[in-house]
Amino acid sequence: MTLTDVDSRTVTLYVLSTMAVVVTVARLLNGAPWTPVSASGWMAVLGLTIFPTILARLLVFAGLQSLGGMQTSLLSLAELLVTLLIAYLWLGERLAVWQWLGGILLASSVALGSRESHLELSWEDLLREGRWRELE
Repeated sequence: MTLTDVDSRTVTLYVLSTMAVVVTVARLLNGAPWTPVSASGWMAVLGLTIFPTILARLLVFAGLQSLGGMQTSLLSLAELLVTLLIAYLWLGERLAVWQWLGGILLASSVALGSRESHLELSWEDLLREGRWRELE
């Protein structure tokens, strides 16, 4: 059984539940103090939980079923690159040389990976259509 065999909602529930347990245990082991959170703080936590966490994971696992592993992993890499660009362009973050090099490395990985995925799809087409005999 693989992730594509399981409903994306179920996978999302298990992944996020595991993440919550790991973070809670790490916080307890670290001895970080539990401070009261205001109502506006809880609204921020709720907003960050629903949109960029739950919805993002749900869409990634649903995309895995539709797109396959290669394209989903490329989109995950592209997500980091988009985050870096938004931080620079929209939030005015100043990036260090290492961050720029990391962005270039990510962009190169996405470009090379997408190139490879086209080759992979071409092989699937050849096999499906029975044209693989032309290669002999």
